[in-house]
Amino acid sequence: MISARSLGDDALAEARVGLAGPILGSIGSAVCLLIWRATGDDFWRALAFTGFFLNLFNLLPVIPLDGGRAMAAMARWMCSSASWA
Repeated sequence: MISARSLGDDALAEARVGLAGPILGSIGSAVCLLIWRATGDDFWRALAFTGFFLNLFNLLPVIPLDGGRAMAAMARWMCSSASWA
């Protein structure tokens, strides 16, 4: 389990932290996709698909996920009842 604290009132920093994981995960999935294209091994295609799917799921605007963290940074009313402990 990973627990993160809020960065206070800095919405830009909060959004950057929330979106950094999915961006880097998508880059890693794209590398797997390139390896699949070069080798033709279906393992790399499956790994890329799984990575892209997990990153897409992680971007849902729900508070514990990274998409919720970014949304909460953009719309402070979403996190008024949430605990960022």
